[in-house]
This record gives sequence, C-alpha cells and structure tokens, in this order.
Amino acid sequence: MKYLSFTYIDSGTLIPVSKEPSRRGPMIPDGITVVFHDSDSFSSGVPIFYGTSEDNYQVLDWMLEYSKEEFIDIYKKIISKEIQSKLDKYLLSRNRLKSFHSCLVDSKLESNYFKIDGFWYHITNKQLSEKLEYISNQFLNLTTFQQEIECEFNSLEDLKQAASKVLEIEPFKMEN
Repeated sequence: MKYLSFTYIDSGTLIPVSKEPSRRGPMIPDGITVVFHDSDSFSSGVPIFYGTSEDNYQVLDWMLEYSKEEFIDIYKKIISKEIQSKLDKYLLSRNRLKSFHSCLVDSKLESNYFKIDGFWYHITNKQLSEKLEYISNQFLNLTTFQQEIECEFNSLEDLKQAASKVLEIEPFKMEN
C-alpha cells in the first residue's frame, strides 16, 4: 500500500489544480482512496487530500508519498489542529457572550438589541444566559474530548484505528 498526498485534478485534462484551475470540474485521481484532508487548504483553492493506493500505483511527480508512520503522524497533527480550531471557536463565542451578558447585567437591562453583519437582533438576559451555558458546556465537552483523543493518538499504529477516531469527532463539527 502507498500513502499519498495530492489535490484535485481537472476531470477533462487530468492536470492538477495546483498547476492550473479546473475548467471541467475537479475530481480525485483514479486509483486513490481518500482517507482524510486538510480543511485549511480548501480556502487556497488547492485542497490537500491524503489517501492510499495499491502498491503498483504510479505516483505522479506532483504527488507526495509517505511511509505509513509519516502518514499517521500527519493524520494526528491535522486532527489535533481541527479539534483546537473548534475549541478556539467555542472559546471566542463564550467570551463574547460573557462580555455581552456582563454589560446587560451591569446596566440592569432585561434585554437589548445588538447588530451582527448588518442585522439587528433582540435578546433577553434569560436567553443570553441559556446560550452562554450551552456554549460553556460544549467547550468543556470538547476540551475533555480533546484530552481523551490526544491520549489515544499516542497509541495509534494503523489507519483503521485512526479512521474510527474521525467518526467520534464528527459530532463536534461546528459551522463557521
């Protein structure tokens, strides 16, 4: 088995999107099974995927090949980075809500209006407290989950074990 990193290719020309933008639609190169990807790379227009192929697969000059150990290490780093990113988002949300809640309590107002992205919203102290409690609980759950995953990652030795961890992380996906 070969362990590779690669990007999309144009479905007509088979040229990788790292060399020129796809005109006929992107596709994964034939013969490769995607195992995971680097979410941060998608914003660049050249997403990076990691996958496996058969031993007889002809690795192209724009692809990178890794040992099994290197591949698993990359996987661990990317998943840890994804979990940390989610933690950062929860922490930012929690801190914003705490600040807004403090302002409402200090001003002795029962509710207030605030503007986000050009739209006005009305929220009561009770609603704000409920949202703050929810975000705080999610943050604590995710922090605990991160600690458990990091301990387990230290003992991962193959991709089947690693793939099962992705399924555990899915419930913690958070919209941007």
